[in-house]
Amino acid sequence: ACVEEILITTPVTTAPTLTTSRTFPQAPPMTPGTDFEI
Repeated sequence: ACVEEILITTPVTTAPTLTTSRTFPQAPPMTPGTDFEI
């Protein structure tokens, strides 16, 4: 279940992360997604 959630969240979160990082400090919460990719 975790893997499926990551695959669906990765493409959608990758783009917003770049914009969110500059707009709001909500980058840390989205950073965990990168750990799974690695």
